[in-house]
Amino acid sequence: MWLAPALAAVAIAGGGWLHWAIFLAAALALFLARNPMALRVRGVPLGSAQTVWLAAYLAVGLALGAVLVFAYDRWLLVPLGLVATFWLGVHLLLAMARRDRSVAGQWVGVAGLTLAGPAAYYVATGDLGSTGLALWALSFLYFGYPIYYVKFKVDPATRKADPDESGWQKLRLGRQPILYQAFSVALAALLAAFGVAPWAALAALAPATVQVVVGVLRPSPRLSMKRLGFTQVGHSLAFGVLLALAFRL
Repeated sequence: MWLAPALAAVAIAGGGWLHWAIFLAAALALFLARNPMALRVRGVPLGSAQTVWLAAYLAVGLALGAVLVFAYDRWLLVPLGLVATFWLGVHLLLAMARRDRSVAGQWVGVAGLTLAGPAAYYVATGDLGSTGLALWALSFLYFGYPIYYVKFKVDPATRKADPDESGWQKLRLGRQPILYQAFSVALAALLAAFGVAPWAALAALAPATVQVVVGVLRPSPRLSMKRLGFTQVGHSLAFGVLLALAFRL
């Protein structure tokens, strides 16, 4: 969820590779620390090796972040980091209550992890600007759709649905992912209309839109979580590539 926006931002920004390489290493280290922290606050004991790795991830991530701030004058990373820390804190509180996988908990993850897009753009260019904010908004919209689509796919009512049902009945069953995707496309179009994002950025939402429409209108009683997971990864990569092309062309 954080990698596709970050790589798209790097592709859009261009420039020297050292800045964004340091940022990606820092972001990866801090991301790897996220799950062990969530396990710890849930009361799951960490082994000595896991504790060492957690400390190492945090130390590397914070040290590399400090290099970007002090050596490369990327001071805006400090408030961006504070915002990300806030969302991480909310995520850990939800994990403590075992609600981090709820719809609200997943939205918290989306809000925090998609900040990697504007942060990477800022690190690469030294300026956040409207492009960085547009990257965050579009990434936020895109990564919200799996919350409702995956929930729809795993719902027992979906798997029991008759493939021969009327289109209206199918739309009623899949109304949440359909309505969310329609909202996402409309909001992306609004960003384009105000000149914040290029109109071509709507193409980045196309794979998700097609998946939602086909998934709702052609429900399948068989569900492979592995296949669904790989499909989501593929769509995330496609989103990153199309988003980068939209801003570069």
